[in-house]
Amino acid sequence: MDEREFWSIVSEIGWPKTHYDAGKRWFMEHVTPERAGEFRELHSAMRSTLRRVANSDAVCDSWDDTVAHIVGLGEDEFRRHCDDPSLIAKREADGQYRESFTYCIPFQEDYDLVTDAGFGHNRPAAGDHRPIHARILCQ
Repeated sequence: MDEREFWSIVSEIGWPKTHYDAGKRWFMEHVTPERAGEFRELHSAMRSTLRRVANSDAVCDSWDDTVAHIVGLGEDEFRRHCDDPSLIAKREADGQYRESFTYCIPFQEDYDLVTDAGFGHNRPAAGDHRPIHARILCQ
């Protein structure tokens, strides 16, 4: 997955107006499990970039939620925070983030839950995923 596709998906999710359950639902309806894995890798790299420019190896829930939130805001905000890392710490200190854009990104197990086999047993072949149901994820 290239960055253009990554940022397009981020934009489609509509963070932070979209709750992470609804974001995950959208994601699972529009992105294959394989592409979700690629997205997850890029998302992790983007979060690492923010940590690096902020010169922070902090390991705490609020910091992780903050950098994930910034990625969820889209490419322009991500670049703005990279250009001025003081904005990252200010956003966290002021509580100007939502928990957590990361929750929008499904794991293979999430896709497995909405297959006929369900709960990870007898994983289906790629492309054999039926659309997610409202009973699985909140809207």
